[in-house]
Amino acid sequence: MCESTALLLKEDKEEILMENVASLEVKEGKLILRDILGKETVLEGATLERIDFLKHKIFIKKS
Repeated sequence: MCESTALLLKEDKEEILMENVASLEVKEGKLILRDILGKETVLEGATLERIDFLKHKIFIKKS
């Protein structure tokens, strides 16, 4: 499986937002994360900081 873990960056810490993320969509200023079963997490006021494809991690920062 190649799903990723979405992490919220807080100061020097990483907090897990969602595991098994299969897709990430940027739409109307929101980040929409979905897993393979269709479960969604919608984040407003968040910025995609970086993606580590080797470690399957998505780093997100709240504005």
